[in-house]
Amino acid sequence: MAKKQLTKVSVQTVPNGYLLNVEGNGYMYFTLQELLEGFFVHVGLNKLNWLDRDTITDLMTACATWPKEGDAIQEAARLTAQVEDLQQSRTRDASTIATLKNQLASTSKKLADTTAKLARFLSSEKPVEAKENPDTEPKNVSKGDVLPKAKAPKTTSHITQGDLAQTSKRKPIDPTVTIPYSEAVYQSLMLPLTIDKTGLPTRVLSIMKIVGGSSNATVGDALMHPKKEFEKIRGFGNVVAEKLDMFIKSHHLAYGMNVEEILMKHAMQNNPNIK
Repeated sequence: MAKKQLTKVSVQTVPNGYLLNVEGNGYMYFTLQELLEGFFVHVGLNKLNWLDRDTITDLMTACATWPKEGDAIQEAARLTAQVEDLQQSRTRDASTIATLKNQLASTSKKLADTTAKLARFLSSEKPVEAKENPDTEPKNVSKGDVLPKAKAPKTTSHITQGDLAQTSKRKPIDPTVTIPYSEAVYQSLMLPLTIDKTGLPTRVLSIMKIVGGSSNATVGDALMHPKKEFEKIRGFGNVVAEKLDMFIKSHHLAYGMNVEEILMKHAMQNNPNIK
């Protein structure tokens, strides 16, 4: 009978942390939590390649969310591929945003120049006197016949705040609930989906990330969707729903709320140039 080949694993405490060695591959960790996460990924899941912290967190979240090992591994693989795709597109997105900003600045300047030229042209025109052409004397008209004055064109302002940039990439959603704006509501919507910021369990945060559809999802990214979108996710049972409902109620939020309106009002209050 052939002798079973054992995986070579060793852990060594060094002055500034812990050194994990798996099959000749070394990994350095500075805390016990990072060591345990690395052990889980590199030994438990047998993933020997180096992984960044976000990828390891996604793998841990997937395994905590899906009780069956097979489902967890499949979802972890999907999340890993998603993270890699997002990292590859990040540079392209940054370049595209820079190009659009330049185009918007150029268009705003052209619009401002055109508005100024139009104003000078209108001010240089001589008014026609009624005596020169009797046929053009004003007639009696009723109030309902008076045409409204044309509004002068306004120059556009470019909103550069990061919270509006996040929602600009998202597929438009028809909001069903309007929540009055307040600074507290805005701050709650901008909370990142992490345990230390929200106090929510890992399973709840994982489902909110899936609904939010973003690697850097916030509470607002998730709650702009109606509750029926949450109910489609596997694992959204009574316990998870109760935890999330309590969080939403305590922060004066709602499922399917008009997040973009809150972000716009916040931007307008903090930037007087936005109208």
